Amino acid sequence: MKKNYLIKLWILSLVVLSYGCGIKQTHDSISFNNMSDFVVYAQYSPQKETIKMTNKGSHSGFTLFSYDKDNEGISDAEFLAKTQNLSIFIIQNNDTIYADKSKYNSMDKWQRHVAYDMDIRFNQFWLEITNDFFAEK
Repeated sequence: MKKNYLIKLWILSLVVLSYGCGIKQTHDSISFNNMSDFVVYAQYSPQKETIKMTNKGSHSGFTLFSYDKDNEGISDAEFLAKTQNLSIFIIQNNDTIYADKSKYNSMDKWQRHVAYDMDIRFNQFWLEITNDFFAEK
């Protein structure tokens, strides 16, 4: 009886391990959490796409890359290079006010989160946008 139980457990383990081996896709993305009192826009220039975060607590983002096969995703250095193409701004009284790039051009300003869903890896770089992003210099 014990032998049959061990064989069944061994077969079940093989099935589970063979299914979960290796990451088949990786997605890198930039995500924002708007904690400011403003309607905030973010634009990532290679994609010519603009997102709008309408109220405090809203969040949104962009997908930077998607990879097939086993891939760890973008490195911190590559990510920082990509932030040079990022513009964060508000519109007040028909004026566009851009966020100070020093608020988001170093890794200590971003939080990196890695999540797995089945055989997909998600790398998210989160930035919390606050009122001081748009303060007068």
